[in-house]
Amino acid sequence: MIIGINALSIFPGVSGGGETYLVNLIKHLSIIDKKNQYFLFVNDTNHHLFPGDNNFIKIFCPASKKRLLFRIIWEQLFLPFYVKKHKIDLLFSPTNISPVLWLPSKLVLNICDIYWAHFGECFSRIEYLFLKYLILLSAIKADKIISISEYTKTEIVKYTKASSAKIKAVYLGRGNILDLNVDFNGKEYPLLKKIEGKYILTVGRTHQHKNYINLIAAFKILRKNKGFSCKLVISGIPGRQHNELMAKIKSENLESEIFLTGWVDNHDLYHLYKKAELFVFPSTYEGFGLPLLEAMSFGIPVVCSNITALPEIGGDAVLCFDPLNVNDIAEKISIVLSSDEIKNELIEKGKERVKFFNWEETARQTLKVFEETCNNTAKNRRSLS
Repeated sequence: MIIGINALSIFPGVSGGGETYLVNLIKHLSIIDKKNQYFLFVNDTNHHLFPGDNNFIKIFCPASKKRLLFRIIWEQLFLPFYVKKHKIDLLFSPTNISPVLWLPSKLVLNICDIYWAHFGECFSRIEYLFLKYLILLSAIKADKIISISEYTKTEIVKYTKASSAKIKAVYLGRGNILDLNVDFNGKEYPLLKKIEGKYILTVGRTHQHKNYINLIAAFKILRKNKGFSCKLVISGIPGRQHNELMAKIKSENLESEIFLTGWVDNHDLYHLYKKAELFVFPSTYEGFGLPLLEAMSFGIPVVCSNITALPEIGGDAVLCFDPLNVNDIAEKISIVLSSDEIKNELIEKGKERVKFFNWEETARQTLKVFEETCNNTAKNRRSLS
């Protein structure tokens, strides 16, 4: 079987969970699958992220994440010709969108979430319609769809009308930040020195759905009414709400208590996780929630929202709150920080929970979807003959 993987949407340091997903998936496919041939469609900004083994060949394409509209048009018009040229049996599109006009191969599509359906106000009218219908058409075109959680599977069925039978939920593994095994050796980390003392950590882009406005309000309650002295660290690429958050922090006189780190590399993120007292994830929409697993891997107690995919991924290893209720957010954080017994219980449950998610199993389940898709095609051809 000749498999093509469209990696053109991945831009190092910007693609977030999408980058973590595809880099780890391809890494572990290269470990478990020496039989099939893979062609990786890459560009000049991301090719170094992926292996170049005997059965993993990189095909350089003149389309970059930096030029989003050009890249999408290029994928629609020219990627199918590359698929035909390399005699690909199956194309895997890992980030919601695939060629929809024509494709001379089978198609497996990964849909990470249905964010556009819930936060249409974050897009211009043209962007929203373009994104909506391109995803809908991609879902129709796909022979199989992979979702990254059961919650996302139900969302795909609801908003694309795709048959549940052609969707397979395949969980992700945990992030690989812990594997860096950075040694502190008593060295001072500049950002930690600036924070000075204990802190609560959250990780993610500063977009509206991450719900940091409510987290800041809850943090203020913790400090004013419950006497906590912890700082709050929000680490992630600046997003659509970044300026509003900075203004909010300034207006509340919390500039010495709340830190927006912006983007940090994995070594810096390792340090942030390693020293955190608590991880909080107040998001109002997640298709999976990789930071939950990252925090659990570091032995950090986790509190998070009780909606979307987060309770599914966190299981009994997280303490959940209503993300729209700032008092509930503050209360659940307070419960964990005030009780060593509850904190240690969450830490131990987290260490067990994270064992359930590993990238090798993600790769095996994904490969199984690839094989089933191509095998079904072969069976259909035999039945017609």
